[in-house]
Amino acid sequence: MTHLDITLPFLILGMTYVVKLMIDENVDKVKAICSMCELPIDMIFLAISFLIAIVISDASNRNEGLFYMLLFMVLAMLNVFLAKRSIRMYQAHVNNKWVWLFVLNLFITVLCLRCSILTLTSSEITTQKNNTTTQLPSNPTKNEPR
Repeated sequence: MTHLDITLPFLILGMTYVVKLMIDENVDKVKAICSMCELPIDMIFLAISFLIAIVISDASNRNEGLFYMLLFMVLAMLNVFLAKRSIRMYQAHVNNKWVWLFVLNLFITVLCLRCSILTLTSSEITTQKNNTTTQLPSNPTKNEPR
């Protein structure tokens, strides 16, 4: 299976959207759009959780993971603001300006998620390289002269 590093996170996000939308809710257009506007919030916290996994598990990429984690935490505040603002604008029927806020928010979080996935996969490659040591062939028993 190729591209599991991209497919699985987006599968989880899709599942999150559907579960939050469908379980014990009356689904309508307004609820679906409001849930869609909140999806970038789930995305940025997924990205942050990948970075936390890097910081906990891999000492070689700890500094990079911490840097991105702190940056994404700041961006998460912007992310939540944009999501709430786009929902409010949609509910107030302010033209289609809410769409632009949603697209901007989605763009930012997709970049964050992509960055965290790339950092995570490069961390795994580095760890695998460090764990595999080249083994020298063992010396066979020498034929000693009699």
